[in-house]
Amino acid sequence: MMDPNTPISETQAGEGEGIFARLFQSSAEIVGSLGDRVSSLLNYQQSGSHLPGTAEETLSAAPTGEQQLQSIRLKLRILVTDGRFDEIAEMAGRSSNDEIISLAIAELKNAEKDDVLKLIASLAEGGSRATVPAINALIDLEEVSLAESIFCRRIENGELLRLIIDGTVEPLSVLEVAAKLEFEDSESIQLFEAVLQCLAAKPLEQSKLFGKVLGDPDPTEEKGAFTANVINRQIKMSVIARLRRCHPLDEERFLWFATRSEDDVVAYQATLRLIEIWQSNVGKVPFGFELYPMLDINLLFYLCQLSASFQWREMPGVEDLFKRHSEAYKQLKETDEKQDKEEYDRLDHFVEQTGEELYRITERRVNLLQPLLNKVSDSLNLPYARLSSTDEPDLCAAYVLGKGQVEINRVILLEDKPLSEEVMSSLLHEMLHMEQDVLRIRMIADDLGIQFGQHRHLLIPLWDRYAHTVGYAPDHIFLLGVLRVRADRPLTELQRRRAQRLMDACYQKNVVHKHNEAIVNRLNKVAESFNALLSDDHDGALLRSITDQRTVSALFQNGIAPPLLLDEVNNSRLEVERIVASLNHQDAGRGKVDVMTVAEELYAANNNEDIALLVERLKVLLLHVLDEEYNQLHGTLIKHQRGGYHEHEAYATGDRVEVIVKALRKGWYRVQ
Repeated sequence: MMDPNTPISETQAGEGEGIFARLFQSSAEIVGSLGDRVSSLLNYQQSGSHLPGTAEETLSAAPTGEQQLQSIRLKLRILVTDGRFDEIAEMAGRSSNDEIISLAIAELKNAEKDDVLKLIASLAEGGSRATVPAINALIDLEEVSLAESIFCRRIENGELLRLIIDGTVEPLSVLEVAAKLEFEDSESIQLFEAVLQCLAAKPLEQSKLFGKVLGDPDPTEEKGAFTANVINRQIKMSVIARLRRCHPLDEERFLWFATRSEDDVVAYQATLRLIEIWQSNVGKVPFGFELYPMLDINLLFYLCQLSASFQWREMPGVEDLFKRHSEAYKQLKETDEKQDKEEYDRLDHFVEQTGEELYRITERRVNLLQPLLNKVSDSLNLPYARLSSTDEPDLCAAYVLGKGQVEINRVILLEDKPLSEEVMSSLLHEMLHMEQDVLRIRMIADDLGIQFGQHRHLLIPLWDRYAHTVGYAPDHIFLLGVLRVRADRPLTELQRRRAQRLMDACYQKNVVHKHNEAIVNRLNKVAESFNALLSDDHDGALLRSITDQRTVSALFQNGIAPPLLLDEVNNSRLEVERIVASLNHQDAGRGKVDVMTVAEELYAANNNEDIALLVERLKVLLLHVLDEEYNQLHGTLIKHQRGGYHEHEAYATGDRVEVIVKALRKGWYRVQ
């Protein structure tokens, strides 16, 4: 077996052979063998036959709803708590849901290796969706020789290729294993071609594979965050070349993900092609959008150049000061003023002193950034945007509707480095929201027939109509600024059409706003419940909840708790009754209430390990359920916040800004 610490390319350096070379003896035979194997498998699939000796079919399952997935996740966590690893492996082998499989295998990896190695190896030898994740798990557990042996044998005999054709195995995962096993470039490309041939009859799956190779986590859904992978550079470059034959929307989307690659060779090639698309007549305006100023690629390059060349005019060390301030503040909160007054006073003085200095720095940096926003405002024919800082923790930057004001997170202003691509993207994102705001006001002014200098009697109707449409009262000074730069020029037909879409988006956002408020309120309550359980202050009360399901249900929206949780509560109650009865306690026979009273007394006195374990088990399960609900609600809120035509424009602009700024900073493009 190969030494797992030795690169494959060096294992037989004299012969220049790698894994496939050892299996097939020559690179020419690699191509022929893989090609014949895939063709044979495709023929079997079309004829409805099955290959002898391959692993059995994976269980097919209808699409699972979120509630069912939640129950499965909770069931998995119960199995983990009980250490029932064989059932966890069985769940992984039977599931068709990648999230469940990932969670199950992660739990197997976290267990003692001797307890689960055979289970993971068995999954790797099987024919389920968990097959390749199990091979990956063996690599992570440093069982590289075993993983390599299974993977190469199953590639050579066609079993893994057949599972790709059947739709059982995720094609990307096969390429990732090859990369982890350090396949040589020629071997990786041959495997990639074989995988593509497996998907020849499924163009949509082939397109999805291209996206995933370049870092798109879910190519058929809304854009997610870039997901790095270990796929061979040559494969990525091959995908970029093939994208010209894909649908234009897929090509642009996948190239954008490729520009975020940490490999500059890949990112550079994707950037060249993507900017070429944006400069073309076809690619200038994204599909489904109206034309707006920031789609002018020359203007966007100019704005990005302004941002990319921005530097703080201060000595470094601000980040270090902020770090020392934060550490001192944390220590202050943990210090008892009465017991250690000298230390408390020292920390309090330091926190106050550094806090004042940090505040002065942020305000000074706001003033340094203001000229940059003024230049952006001039370029877009807007009133000057007023920049201010905010302490909102979840906010990078934000535009305040109706105010002409952009807020930026104070922590960002305390970074020593120049503005990152993400921060510049956020700033121009918010400036686009201001441009949208100005366009809406201009349309209302057109409808009212306002002329600057003769506008006094129409300012109140303008204010009222804006507030009714947008849902926020505008600032009078901002309205006057808009009327001034408007200079009585009416909107063109194209501008008016876009303004109407933005107005419609405001109406829709106002409808969703109340629902979002309810979600935020629920999120806060779930977080409060989670933190209360985590604090250990209510462990004793958990025993009382066992006797009354309403106590548990009250934690959940509309009083509905997952059935699995209620089953666990019922089982726990029966177990408590059994434990107390087995003790022959003098008060144990007076009904369930008295049993729970006895159990609470035993728990409070730390007098029974079995009851303590039951309480801990129930608490862990409740925490998992609350965590599930929080994540689901938070995902819904993010979707709502990113919805609407106004946000689609802003995110499309932000995407372009990040690519252009990176290209400018890398020296890949220069503004003439």
